[in-house]
Amino acid sequence: MKVYEVSDCDWVVANTPEEARRCAAVCMGSDDCLYDIGAVNALSPERMDSLTYYDECAESSRSFQAELDRRLRLGLVEAELFASTEW
Repeated sequence: MKVYEVSDCDWVVANTPEEARRCAAVCMGSDDCLYDIGAVNALSPERMDSLTYYDECAESSRSFQAELDRRLRLGLVEAELFASTEW
């Protein structure tokens, strides 16, 4: 699993760029969005460490890498919206 940037405000966790694109389209509400999504790029290790994931339920924050590691430890391995600045 990797974290993919699918827009300037949304990130998806998925196995492949294609899976990330499909997941993002579902999150946006329509398969028609598949064509509106631009480049889908996996985040570099440096970017994973520099971005901050805010967990409102736990009232805490951690790096994107730490959050991905946490999810993988818990067995959460399905493609899904990982983070958004629009929440």
